[in-house]
Amino acid sequence: MNGWAALLSGRAAEAAEFATRAIEGNAEFPDNYAVLAAAHGHLGNAAAGRAALDELLQRLPGLTAGDERLNRPFGSEAQRERFLDGLRKAGLPE
Repeated sequence: MNGWAALLSGRAAEAAEFATRAIEGNAEFPDNYAVLAAAHGHLGNAAAGRAALDELLQRLPGLTAGDERLNRPFGSEAQRERFLDGLRKAGLPE
C-alpha cells in the first residue's frame, strides 16, 4: 500500500502517514505533498493541509485545481474528484 492507494480508497489517515514517510525519503517529489495535502484536507486538519499545500506550491508554482499538472492515471472520475476535493479543502484554488 502507498499514499496514493490509501488516499484514493478513502483511508486519509493512512495516506497522510505514507506521504509523511515518503517526504522523509524524497522531500523534492511534488506528489508526496499533493497526497499529504489532500489527506489532511479530508481529515479536516486545516493547518497541516495548508502547510503541505504550501510545500506543493513551492514545487509547482501557480497550481490550481484545473491545472493539467495534476492529471494522473486515476482509475475513475470519482478517484480524481476525491483527490482534488482533498486539495481544495487544503486550500488549493480553482
